[in-house]
This record gives sequence, C-alpha cells and structure tokens, in this order.
Amino acid sequence: PDLYGFRWDVLILTAWLTGMRKGELLNLTWRDIDFENRVVQITAKEDTELTWHWDIKDHDERTLPLTDELIDILTELQVTAQEGCPYVFVPYARYRDILEKRSQGNWDSIKTRENLIPHFSPHYRRLRSKAGILKDVTFHDLRSTALSGWCSNGMDINDVKSLAGHSNIVTTQEFYLAVTSDLVDRARRIKSSTTESVLAHFVTHPNNGQSETGKIECKSM
Repeated sequence: PDLYGFRWDVLILTAWLTGMRKGELLNLTWRDIDFENRVVQITAKEDTELTWHWDIKDHDERTLPLTDELIDILTELQVTAQEGCPYVFVPYARYRDILEKRSQGNWDSIKTRENLIPHFSPHYRRLRSKAGILKDVTFHDLRSTALSGWCSNGMDINDVKSLAGHSNIVTTQEFYLAVTSDLVDRARRIKSSTTESVLAHFVTHPNNGQSETGKIECKSM
C-alpha cells in the first residue's frame, strides 16, 4: 500500500481509538507523541518558521493514552514518512505547499487553514465506501463512537469529559446519548477495514517500525 493511503488508515484508527477532533489530528506533530510513555499531548501551536498558529477548541490542552498497537502503527508511519514535515498527518508535499503560501501571505484565512488536507471529505467517503458503508458515517462520528465506547465500558463520565476536552459535562452526555448501536456498527466496519489495510502495510514492509522486542503485534482493536 502507498504511504498516502497508509497515512489515511492511521488517521482513521487514531480518531477511533483516541476520540480526537479532526482539527486536533490534522495539527498533531511528532513532538506531541511520547512514544516511550505511550501518550499524546493535545497542545496549541505557535506561529513559527515550521508550524502555523492553531488553538484548541475550548483551549483545553490535555494528555491522551495510546494503546501499544497504535504506538506500533504510529512508529511505522514515522519510519516511512518523508523527513522535513513536523506534522503527523499532513503529507510532505502539502506541507511544503502551505509553507510557500505562508511566505507569500496567502495562508491567513480561516477557510484556508481548515483545508490542511485538500479534498478531505471525498477521500474519507472513499474509505467509507471501501468499508461497505452506504449510509453516512461522518468523520466526526468516529470521535462520537470513541467517547460512547468509553462510557459503555464503565469509564466515569467525568473522566470521559476530561479525555474528550469538553468544557462541560452536558456536552459529554449529549455525545453518549446521540450514538446509536447502528452508528457504532457502521463506524466499526470503517475501523475494521482500515485495520486490514494497516496489517497489509506491515506485511508489505515487515522490517519497518518494529518495537523494542523486534516484533509488531497488531491485534484486533
């Protein structure tokens, strides 16, 4: 599988497993990931030579746990990614294009800043179709199902609120109540399809991204 497709697969899995918002994922940098302690820091970004200004919704910086499996997958993505781009999910060519636009003063509008990955929605719809999903499951629904799953598995709703970055508990409760079993089933099919693609990538690149034990164990998540 090509790196661009693999990056999309990892993006889907990360959204499903962490409940991160789209903006948080697209503005995630490699420095935000602590591979040793298996956590990711959701932090605002300064406008520097290499990064652009970005604020977190509700200004809620937080730390999220990462599973061993997701750490292995992110390690593989880092190993195969082209050097020079600090962002995890922004392709290198797009990153260079953004830097060029910034140097020309063409990277100021909110609309442009939201377009970190061109044609995001069509790409996501193709992945959804690949998973056999005909009815709408939005990218944001992946976050919703993650939060709902935490509640269903017995996590205290206040802890879910903290991990989700919600400013109040009412929002967290609304997330949980809005997720139907049908949505969970369809979102899970998207996640399963991307997991298969990730496993195929490991088979194609067996020597990349190995853990300290020398073996990558991609279990069903």
